[in-house]
Amino acid sequence: MRHIVLTVPIARTLPTVRIHPTARAACSHNFYLNMEKISYIRDGEIVVYIDSSLFSKEVVLKSLYWYGDKFNTRISTEVNAYVVMLKPMVNAGITEDDLGYYLQKFERDIVDYSLREVVNLETVSIRELLVAKAFSNGEFDENPQGDVSDAVGFDPLSIRR
Repeated sequence: MRHIVLTVPIARTLPTVRIHPTARAACSHNFYLNMEKISYIRDGEIVVYIDSSLFSKEVVLKSLYWYGDKFNTRISTEVNAYVVMLKPMVNAGITEDDLGYYLQKFERDIVDYSLREVVNLETVSIRELLVAKAFSNGEFDENPQGDVSDAVGFDPLSIRR
């Protein structure tokens, strides 16, 4: 059985990725191009490649906001990717050993803000209704339709104000 071995530099290590011959046939040319665009740490700088088809520009910018006190940040675009460069500020007290942690944290933050964006879009109408109700000054106060009851026998109508 033959295996194809790709060596991809990640940070300071060179892991080996083995791809089964049948899997290789199923892979498109873009797979090999994307393998070259991995995040890395070099010369005290973090470089992160973010797939622009998965993450919006707003998500990337919101994630970067929280790194502005410790890093000089730069962002650029390439074909189907945002390239984020994080270089620690001189007075931030970040060592070379800390950069791996910040790389992983930034990658988690991108996913976190992406999920926040999804939840935001899914709940926008509920938020608008809650704000409208809060500022309505009682104009739309009405009793709910139907009977108010509880399955365990509690009578909510017996509560006095």
